[in-house]
Amino acid sequence: MKRFVIVSVLAVLLGVCNAVAQERTVTLKAASSDSTARIYALPEAVVYSGKKKSKKLANKGVRVAGARTAWTPDNLGQEIGSVVESGNIFRVQEISFNVMSNGIAGLKLCINIYALNEEKMQYCNIMHTPMYVDVPMLSAKQELTAYPTEELFLAPGRYFVAVRMTDCDAAVKEKWSDNTMWDNRKRYSMSKQSINFPLYLKSSYTRKGTADELEKVPVNMGLTVKGIEYR
Repeated sequence: MKRFVIVSVLAVLLGVCNAVAQERTVTLKAASSDSTARIYALPEAVVYSGKKKSKKLANKGVRVAGARTAWTPDNLGQEIGSVVESGNIFRVQEISFNVMSNGIAGLKLCINIYALNEEKMQYCNIMHTPMYVDVPMLSAKQELTAYPTEELFLAPGRYFVAVRMTDCDAAVKEKWSDNTMWDNRKRYSMSKQSINFPLYLKSSYTRKGTADELEKVPVNMGLTVKGIEYR
């Protein structure tokens, strides 16, 4: 007899609203649409596990040679990531991504996972607590890895795994607080205070801050989600 293991997870049932759950109003913006949608955070539920195996959720697309996205300290709150898909219940163990270089002292990034229903223009953050990554000063490419602080399961579906620039040293933020007044020479001299990510040619989403809409873009960060798939 197949052995069933009951575990408590945050259920992500795309396209289904639950009026008694905590309400979240969110917007997903495509390049050619201003449609908005309201969805709800669903209560805890149960799933079962039978056979399981280690797996990576990654569909990066083609690496765009020489292309990268750069964030400076005035990009705090900026978010970009990758879209992945799970065909079965999936337990997230770690999320990894590459950084080409980093010149921002005290830089902290966080990772959130959003369940997507792109047909209905809906998305919902499924995590109680983001995963945080302290980024060292880097002059060469390095892979960084983040780990969940709680058990994190994905129901079958599509997900936007997003990296957000969360914080950096107070002294750095102070220097950048008046950057709109800089001339080109000053801006160039400060350009080394940036973090650079490689880009891959496959669509994903981005936004400038948590209060802004997600917007579809033709590139992604090449994130890899590693974990256990249950069948």
